[in-house]
Amino acid sequence: MYILWIYPIIYKMEIDENDLIDKALKSREAFEKFVHLYYGEVLNYIYRRTFDRNVSEDLTQETFLKVFNNLHSFKRKCPLIFWILRIATNVVNNYYRKEIRNIKQKEKLKNNLPVEDITQEESSYKILHEHIKNLKPAYQTVIILRFFSNASNEEIAAVLNKTPVAARRTFYRALDALKKDIEESVTDLEILRLIYGDKNEKG
Repeated sequence: MYILWIYPIIYKMEIDENDLIDKALKSREAFEKFVHLYYGEVLNYIYRRTFDRNVSEDLTQETFLKVFNNLHSFKRKCPLIFWILRIATNVVNNYYRKEIRNIKQKEKLKNNLPVEDITQEESSYKILHEHIKNLKPAYQTVIILRFFSNASNEEIAAVLNKTPVAARRTFYRALDALKKDIEESVTDLEILRLIYGDKNEKG
């Protein structure tokens, strides 16, 4: 049974990031500690994009390999986690560019999440996930960061490498695109209303 996490982006204020990076650049052991510190956060973010635990673990490993190879180029102008999530976003986007035509997502979801184990929360998330997957990568990213990582607009902007104004614009365009995609599927729209109720209803 799959567990649906809400994993907020966390500032690791008690950690001296410059010292952490310097040590990770000099020692593999220090880099392993570095990975341990951020691994869960990155894995949960990627899982929200893939809804596949095995794929998420593979892409998380690939993300940290790229982090290892490029850590020396990090300019330290934003919190480290935002830079790592930016790399993770590119890894996931590249994965779907290569694999999207071969993935039968609905069949995989049925195989990985048996009907008898599905709660209302998981069922609704499955439906939302299918529609989120129909959005372009940038829209997927802002939706996942905002609603499933509780990221602020400024944090989303840092991950996307955009200005806060541009990030906010992308977010609202993503919401409009998601709403349109859901509304085009009458069945899914009715299911979501049954689960959450009609917001327009009074009482």
